[in-house]
Amino acid sequence: MDWDIFLALLFFFKYNNKTESVVDALGFFPVKLKKAFSVSRNAHR
Repeated sequence: MDWDIFLALLFFFKYNNKTESVVDALGFFPVKLKKAFSVSRNAHR
């Protein structure tokens, strides 16, 4: 799987309320990656 497809799927499942907890539990979106992308849910509200 290409990196761009992986990231697209990761973000899709991370910001889907039904699958967010699964992504977090499996550690697919670690703090280091969040910092690299500066992703914060509150920043968009």
